[in-house]
Amino acid sequence: MVQSTGEATIADERPLTERGTETDLRRLLDTATDAIAVHRAGKVVYANPAILKLLGYDRLDQILGRSPVDFVSPRYRDLVARRVFKESAGGRAEPELEERFLHASGREVPVQVLATPLRFEGRLATLVHVRDLTAIKALEGRLHAADRLASAGFVAAAVVHEVDAPLALALKDVQLLGRRLDAVVPTAHAEELHALCERVNRGLLSVRSVVRDVEVLSGATREARGALDVHVVLDSIASLVGFQLRGCARLVKRYGDVPPVSGSRAKLGQVFANVLVNAAQAIPPGDEVGNEITIVTFTRAHEVVIEIHDTGTGIATELLDGVFEPFFTTKAHATGLGLSVSRSLLEAEGGSITVRRGPGGGTTFVVTLRAASARAHDTMAAHP
Repeated sequence: MVQSTGEATIADERPLTERGTETDLRRLLDTATDAIAVHRAGKVVYANPAILKLLGYDRLDQILGRSPVDFVSPRYRDLVARRVFKESAGGRAEPELEERFLHASGREVPVQVLATPLRFEGRLATLVHVRDLTAIKALEGRLHAADRLASAGFVAAAVVHEVDAPLALALKDVQLLGRRLDAVVPTAHAEELHALCERVNRGLLSVRSVVRDVEVLSGATREARGALDVHVVLDSIASLVGFQLRGCARLVKRYGDVPPVSGSRAKLGQVFANVLVNAAQAIPPGDEVGNEITIVTFTRAHEVVIEIHDTGTGIATELLDGVFEPFFTTKAHATGLGLSVSRSLLEAEGGSITVRRGPGGGTTFVVTLRAASARAHDTMAAHP
């Protein structure tokens, strides 16, 4: 029998029983759901369909004959090259290693690799068993983000609690001072002092508005879940993050006639804050008149749709699929968790978020929420 090993064509002089055992092994590996490859002398000599899918290739000839290091992220290649050399020279199993493979699209895939020596096609080789860790890493990222958000929410709630009482007292005292001015201040100075008291009162009211917005965003207010006016939530968050827009863009609101939505005001506020801050950071400062962040709301079937457009630098088309993955970011000093957390929060509320490039540049995020009436109808149908 003559067979091709990918290196040379040689006569296979092994006993028929040994060749039959290898046929059974190949059949087993071909049907395995985990990704498996075999390499020998620095070249891949076998790959099952699962590893083709993991790496994003369609045909075996795109993998066979290549170095296993070709499919590893550049930052892991030196480590993996040394490991492959040890496997080839020593013929012994290596401990499991977490690394990152390089998908055909260019993105990295987190994996756990176990290498084991075996005889393949009558010669010593190394079987590589690969476990895809993408889902596990995503879950770890979301749990980590949830822990950080919970801590931030706790701190914000504590600050709100400490600020709220003295703020209320200051407002009351300023109003009382304004009422008593006429009795103790000469008429010539009363008007000026009344204006000063009014200015202080407006400033304190503005601070109280910010405190209320932080209270909503942090979840410090434990309001009962129910029907929410999405425009009220949007206005509150736009006011809170408005400082991010100064000097870079105008905020334009094009609200439609939409029904209430059901959900948590704090969670929806967090989502809108993440998207608006991302939009503001995507726009270079210096042209506040020429740039816009536009919020559009409308209904579609039993859904309320919120579109947030920006005229910023936009996101490259090949990167759009990854923006909701944990730790994905195009910014130098960012965690890459905001949009991932936003997606999780919306899914918990029965909603969704997607992204696309704007028709004239920039980016459009689309948030979809269930209308409160639609959710109530589904609940009644499920519990007659």
